[in-house]
Amino acid sequence: MNKIFFSLLFCVFLFKSNAQQTSKETFNIKNNLHPENASFFEMAIMKSSMGQYRLQDERFTIKCENGFELELLSANELKASGFDIDPTNFQTKAGKTFYLQSFKIVDGGQIVLKHKEYYKGIEQ
Repeated sequence: MNKIFFSLLFCVFLFKSNAQQTSKETFNIKNNLHPENASFFEMAIMKSSMGQYRLQDERFTIKCENGFELELLSANELKASGFDIDPTNFQTKAGKTFYLQSFKIVDGGQIVLKHKEYYKGIEQ
């Protein structure tokens, strides 16, 4: 019985420790058309795992349909700032063809991603 309990406890701990969140110091909100909602936007982004779209050497900007742009700092910038991050776990560049996301934050603070295909920076 104790073995089962500790196994379940370990699984919960493992799940919690692997849950990704986006720290406020790892992104910028730019061109915000609704500054009165800035704290709501930040809270939603910090609860998400938007860092999965981070690039190794370049900042990456994702357009939000709520009227702002999310700029993710590069993995190398974060490493240089003292974050415990391995830049080699991230793509080096967006590439020739890359699926960029636009997103929308809905009333409850959840993020809804929308995929668009871009080719050499031009929307297809």
